[in-house]
Amino acid sequence: MRSALSRELERRTPGKILILDGGDGIEGFESGGDPQFTNDLSLPDQLDAYTTELFKVVRLTAAHAPVSVGVVPSNHAAWRRSKQNLGRPSDDFGLYAHKEVRKVAEAAGISAQWHFPEVYDESLCVDFVGTAIGLVHGNQFAPGKAIDWWTQQAMGDQPVTRADVLCTAHYHTWGSGVAGQNPFTKRERYWLGAPTLDNGSDWYRNIRGRDSLPGTLIFDVDATSGFDLASLTII
Repeated sequence: MRSALSRELERRTPGKILILDGGDGIEGFESGGDPQFTNDLSLPDQLDAYTTELFKVVRLTAAHAPVSVGVVPSNHAAWRRSKQNLGRPSDDFGLYAHKEVRKVAEAAGISAQWHFPEVYDESLCVDFVGTAIGLVHGNQFAPGKAIDWWTQQAMGDQPVTRADVLCTAHYHTWGSGVAGQNPFTKRERYWLGAPTLDNGSDWYRNIRGRDSLPGTLIFDVDATSGFDLASLTII
């Protein structure tokens, strides 16, 4: 996947790069199903694998253009006891992994900027090249209800209120939709549900009997026109 990403970045020659991590960078052991029986890595080993792969992606992208990183908490990476979350939304192993990678990146002389939600928030909005891009994991709403959730968040003036694009994860499959016109920018709003990066989950397959192909969602934004729909691809 990194090799394909490198080739894509060479083709696009971006001026800036934003990496969005929608969460679930680890499987965890108390996220539902039977991950405690089907995981082949301990929790420390999962965190080691996550931080290692994340650093490689940051290092790769930083070789092409200045990098920003946005990350949100998620259900698999949450600090929990069984299905009960402990602590605050910011007490999340995924956010912890990014904080550790940020330290290593700084020590390695890699110029990258990180964006985290507020302590009690689960969503984030990043202003990237003049386009507001929202991010949330997706366990906050039922399948197919991303735009409904976004609408309610906008009414409550939450972090994703002014976003032109909302990116989500959680459901392991590609999805998209149009959410009307943004009253702040007069642009069309788009919801983009990203596919998963992993190659399947045994406990989910045993329950549901199906998996989706992994992939990396990529799109461009323009300083003048914003989100470029024609640029969107999955590698």
